[in-house]
Amino acid sequence: MNDFNKEIKKDFDDVIIDNIDIEKIRTNIDDIDIKLLNLLNERAYYAKEIGKIKKINNYPIFEAKREEIIANNIIANNKGPLSNEALIRIYVNIIREMRDIQKEKN
Repeated sequence: MNDFNKEIKKDFDDVIIDNIDIEKIRTNIDDIDIKLLNLLNERAYYAKEIGKIKKINNYPIFEAKREEIIANNIIANNKGPLSNEALIRIYVNIIREMRDIQKEKN
């Protein structure tokens, strides 16, 4: 095998190794996605229970103070690599969905 062919083989081997690494990492991400899905559904269950309590007691669905507490808790516990701003954007959407669940007829 000449030097040119050796170099091509080395590059090809690197690509195969990179693709194997990518697939392993993607499998890990898929596993984490399932865990996130389960946690979000668990969170939604509890949000729905809180919604029932709020309805019985005529409490408002939106509680600015509680949402501030959640944001502060997320920021205080963030170890990265996601920025605080990115996490707040994610949580704004999660909380919006949880509020919608609380508004649903039970």
